[in-house]
Amino acid sequence: MYKECMDKSGSNSKSTIIIGDRTIRDVKVANELGCRSFWIRKGEYANELPDKETGKPTYTIKNLKDVLKVL
Repeated sequence: MYKECMDKSGSNSKSTIIIGDRTIRDVKVANELGCRSFWIRKGEYANELPDKETGKPTYTIKNLKDVLKVL
């Protein structure tokens, strides 16, 4: 789904960021696509830690406002 959205919008991995609260779904996919990832470590999945399978997120944040501090 992420790749399809990137293709339809004409973006590439260097210009795409993926923001999510799941390491297995969001961080892993971002790493596979070569995108920057923002892992929101809060809520139901806060203890779902990155591992060898998912890889590390580019950034770990507490809320969406933190994205603006990085960009």
